[in-house]
Amino acid sequence: MHLFEQLAGPFLIFYLISISTTASAKPTTTATGNATETSFPRIYVANILTPDADPSTVTRFPAEVDLLGFDRITETTSKISFMVHDEEDLTRLSRLARTPTTKTIGRTIEIDLEATNNLHMQIESRDDGGMGETMSLSSTVYTTIANYPCYKSLLGSFAWMDGMVAKGLTIRGLNVTKSDIGDSYLKTKNAASGYDIWALTITGNAAVPAAKKGILFMMSGIHARELAPPELASRWVETLINGYGNDADISSMLDSTVIHLVLQANPDGRQVAETYPNVMRRKNMNPGTSTSCNTNNKGVDLNRNFPYQWGLSSGSSSNPCSSTYRGASAGSEPEVKAIINYTKAIFPAAQRKANAQTAYAENTTIGVFLDIHAYGNLILPPWSYSTSVLPPNRNAITAITDKVKYWTNYGGNLGYLAAGTTKDYAFKELGAASFTFELGTKFYQDCTTFENTINPNNQKPLMHLAKISRAPYSMSQGPDITRLNVTEYNGNLTITAIASDSAWSKANVATAQQSVAEIRAWVDIHPHSLSNLDNTGSVLVNGRVNINVTSMTAGRYSVYVQAKDSAGYRGPVTAAFFNKI
Repeated sequence: MHLFEQLAGPFLIFYLISISTTASAKPTTTATGNATETSFPRIYVANILTPDADPSTVTRFPAEVDLLGFDRITETTSKISFMVHDEEDLTRLSRLARTPTTKTIGRTIEIDLEATNNLHMQIESRDDGGMGETMSLSSTVYTTIANYPCYKSLLGSFAWMDGMVAKGLTIRGLNVTKSDIGDSYLKTKNAASGYDIWALTITGNAAVPAAKKGILFMMSGIHARELAPPELASRWVETLINGYGNDADISSMLDSTVIHLVLQANPDGRQVAETYPNVMRRKNMNPGTSTSCNTNNKGVDLNRNFPYQWGLSSGSSSNPCSSTYRGASAGSEPEVKAIINYTKAIFPAAQRKANAQTAYAENTTIGVFLDIHAYGNLILPPWSYSTSVLPPNRNAITAITDKVKYWTNYGGNLGYLAAGTTKDYAFKELGAASFTFELGTKFYQDCTTFENTINPNNQKPLMHLAKISRAPYSMSQGPDITRLNVTEYNGNLTITAIASDSAWSKANVATAQQSVAEIRAWVDIHPHSLSNLDNTGSVLVNGRVNINVTSMTAGRYSVYVQAKDSAGYRGPVTAAFFNKI
């Protein structure tokens, strides 16, 4: 999923394609530009009724295209931009524009030559890296994508996983493992081709029992052409592995959380996207049984194949040639089955619910599910399949998106419907607080933007999601520790902290309006390991507490601090080290 912000721009320059009324006729161009001489892929635009204007009259046209952008014009109309991959695709979409159930306003589509030219420049670019001092060591060690030295290739990603497992063995108290959770489509047909789908698991072995740990499941690469998501996920996980034992906050989070990462959820498609970038491969490599599609148009959109609300015509396509083709049945694709089987094994079965609109228990429901995509600079919560059905646990969901927006300045309105998606599945079937990130401004994002904007701007949001994963529907509404300082002198430990419900709120939402009722600290006892927090630890008075530690032996210790607001919500834990001399 994505919004086509940079290429399509404000849609100021359009070149009209006149659509003949005969079904077999091909589009012809006007004098404003010879579109027939412009190579594919191309960017087209059309006017439609908005999805939330009147559900009974909404066109299904956006569900049939490779949608890139969505601009509201009036309360009832919008302009969309979309990619057309070849002549076959153009003929199909031209016919749909005139069909009653899918017609566009005016029954026409138009080519945007300026956006198309920008797209071709993107595909053909030779990126110089622009990496500067923020360049990850991993990207200099592992194989990278041609012309994009900041992104590990598919095989480089697999090798990176092996490297992280090996590095984990050298770090005391850290557990890093890699597991084969399934096969790609091509491998199910021929064991000598295709790829395994791998999951990396990272957690610390200290402080918190396994049964009380949070769960963060992250996946990326489900749409093959989106280069930045796997790199962001791997960079952040590498930061965690490097930081364990060195950074108190990272160590505290990993000791109380299990991170699961599926880096390449569509490896067959990713290999094609890296090798043949002009194809703009999105789907998996399942050719299906249709003989009407060109080879490059075949495949299943894996982010329309998940079982919850699968098959809705308003948010996916039944046409095998469409970029949003949902597959023959719910969960039909081996890549999707691998994700479903793995996530159902790691998220507690007891917290699942039969009714999608029943709220989850705030204090006992565990886990965050994050699917990272490109592009559009967005954070998207459930539901994707409807603009009128509001999700339960809205205060918590809003609180999470609000803080992500604070750090990233992301938007939160996709503007179109998508059915059978990862996040809708995870929210309904797993109980996880689920979200999609849409990174950046391009599918083939330049390295300069990735290194200077995308990677640094997403580090705090990812850390926040991990920290609240023990109880996301509760902790997301609590105050954050915005400053923590710990010093020890002559057996006297001084802890000072500042907490706030509103400091990291982008829009001053309702959950950011409470006052801080309490800040509490624990020395070398992680609060997630305790059953009753109210009678443990030390309460900071006016943001400060002194603790006598003369009886403690020399060495390094951890301080864990957590705040509670006037509504009774406790926020995420923040930690610091101190050395007892």
